[in-house]
Amino acid sequence: MTLRNIAARPLTDLQQAILDFIWEQGSATAEQVREGLWPNHRLKDPTVRTLLRRLEARGFLTHRVYGKVFFYRAKVAQTRSVRRPACSP
Repeated sequence: MTLRNIAARPLTDLQQAILDFIWEQGSATAEQVREGLWPNHRLKDPTVRTLLRRLEARGFLTHRVYGKVFFYRAKVAQTRSVRRPACSP
């Protein structure tokens, strides 16, 4: 799969939920994302970290390291439509 195909694929509902959470918070650690999504998505820490890395690889997030902690920020503006297109019946 090429980098172009990776970036062109629509986000999953879970990826969108993570991006929405980071937009709301401004920046967040993997632990903060996991705790913020806990009511609706019961995820383990490695799963959240994998999803964050994938979103970063696709160009939606960036991170900074403070000590040993990664802080993720959105790289795209919230106004940009990144949601899946609606399915036609």
